[in-house]
Amino acid sequence: MKEFFGRLISTLGVIIAPIPPLADRYKGMESFSLDFFRWYDFIFIFALIASTAWLVFDIRHFILNKDKIFSYDEKGKKKIAKYLNKKISNSQKVAIFSRDLTWVSEDSEQYKTLSEKSKRSELTLFLEKDTDISRYFASFGAEVKKYSFTKSKEFNPKIRFTILNYGLSGKQALIGFKDEQGKHIIRSINFKEHPEILDLIDDYISFLSFLPKDNQCINLY
Repeated sequence: MKEFFGRLISTLGVIIAPIPPLADRYKGMESFSLDFFRWYDFIFIFALIASTAWLVFDIRHFILNKDKIFSYDEKGKKKIAKYLNKKISNSQKVAIFSRDLTWVSEDSEQYKTLSEKSKRSELTLFLEKDTDISRYFASFGAEVKKYSFTKSKEFNPKIRFTILNYGLSGKQALIGFKDEQGKHIIRSINFKEHPEILDLIDDYISFLSFLPKDNQCINLY
């Protein structure tokens, strides 16, 4: 957020700076004519246009990628499900790390979306345990993995995430977590801007993919 506003202020400075001298120089000009222009005026104008275009692009990028904040009530949960469904629908292969897929119900749009993903073998799930819904998706071709690192101690991850275009170019991670006020935050991470985070998540998933297929459990003790 601070970085964005820093860029915003500096770009606005570049845009505004050449305007007063140009306006003052041509204030008395009755009609437009290239004869009045000096060679460095074109540099100012080019810088003005380029900076304006960059500003528009930067604002658009900020709006599209800023954190999405949701409440933890029923209304907020519905908004979370709707947001995730929209993102998943517009991507190809998807990997979802969740506890029990509580945001997916049988009468929901996301249920239909994930069903179609399963049929196209575009869905990979990492869950704490099997559910009726995960079994249904698996029957249509989804890959389902269960995580449990010890038999005596539960592994309860604090963060949930979804990878869009998993294993493909242009992949993106949606990371869900709670903030200090108890709000649910979904942060969008783009591979081009943060390749180290996406690589770390890929390593995490790759490690979980090696879990045994019989009981899906690794005893670390």
